[in-house]
Amino acid sequence: MQQIFSIGNFTGAMLVAWLAMATGGWLSTWWITVTFAALGIALSLALHENEIHSSFPLD
Repeated sequence: MQQIFSIGNFTGAMLVAWLAMATGGWLSTWWITVTFAALGIALSLALHENEIHSSFPLD
């Protein structure tokens, strides 16, 4: 299961390099880091909320 977390190291580097080549420099790659960080935070919060509701049913 831990190997699935390495997919970001593999695909993220290629995605950032592609963006740098497409835009002509590294200055525009900051937003992709911010986007994926925000996505990770949102997914963590969603999973945490799901865990709380499944642990303590409100029925």
